[in-house]
Amino acid sequence: YLTDTEEVEALPQDEQDALMVSAKRLRVVEQERKDYLAKEDRMPDSVYYSMKEKEEELEEGIRKLKEAEEYGGIIKQDLQRLSRERHAYAYRRDELLGMRENLKGMFAVFAGALVVCIIILAILQFVFKLETTIGYFVAVVAAAIAFTVIWLKLTDAGKELLRVEKATNKLIQLQNKVKIKYVNNTNLLNYLYLKYQVENCKALEKQYNKYLQEKEERKQYEEAEAKREYYIRNL
Repeated sequence: YLTDTEEVEALPQDEQDALMVSAKRLRVVEQERKDYLAKEDRMPDSVYYSMKEKEEELEEGIRKLKEAEEYGGIIKQDLQRLSRERHAYAYRRDELLGMRENLKGMFAVFAGALVVCIIILAILQFVFKLETTIGYFVAVVAAAIAFTVIWLKLTDAGKELLRVEKATNKLIQLQNKVKIKYVNNTNLLNYLYLKYQVENCKALEKQYNKYLQEKEERKQYEEAEAKREYYIRNL
């Protein structure tokens, strides 16, 4: 060390200045090298070279993944909407079926009431010799009105029930088509996830950005190594 120091001090000033410049540059390059090697979150070589092989298709892969995930979200919303509509039609169908049963029950009640009224009027007419013509007329008219109203309501309920069933069938067909799209899109997503070894598009984007950063750092490291060799020889 003392010998080297004496030799350096014996050099002409311009050579000493050149020597100091080379030494300082070498120290800067070696510090950059140490910083890179000491970095803890460096990308493993296996992951780096795996992504390097797919580098040209990664941006396209990210685009496809993002589109597939967005499309999958739209499909899920469509399925949820169709499911809600189908439940609404099913609820309305149950209501109409219950209404029809109630109307049939009312029809039976009115029919029974008409029979009872006719029997009572017949007893009054033939046993007690009373004039019951108006009673027969009122009973028949009331029964006719009641039966007509019930029949109209039954007819309307039947027509609406038919419309509900047709709409439900169309919904089922549409739901099946959307489910096919959902399955196809899910298969595409699973394929892309498996291909790029990620769970979602954000993870791939993060990994890709980290790869680009790692690529730049490795490039700087290689350049620093080349400079280091040059400055060592120069020194």
